[in-house]
Amino acid sequence: MKRSNILALVAYKIGILYMLDWLLFVEKNNDLVDDFPTLKEKYIARFPDVIKPLLETNPQPAAILFTLLFCCSGIVFIRNNNLVFKILGITSFLFAFWNLFSIM
Repeated sequence: MKRSNILALVAYKIGILYMLDWLLFVEKNNDLVDDFPTLKEKYIARFPDVIKPLLETNPQPAAILFTLLFCCSGIVFIRNNNLVFKILGITSFLFAFWNLFSIM
């Protein structure tokens, strides 16, 4: 497997883990869904002080970073002839679009 494919897979997995972390956190704290500022504060409090600035500001630098990661991995995946990589590329662009809403 090419090195670019491996890097794209790693970027894709990191982005997926970040999104799953948020979804599982929201599911666990379902009682705070109506109070989004409190939910966001509780979510940010879980991270080390080094990562907190990426999540506190609007637009979130973390969302911009993950949008770029998904776009780059999507481009690498789409360039492959393998059907699995094409599907990963399409889902990567969908997740990038999803993260784009966090920036707005």
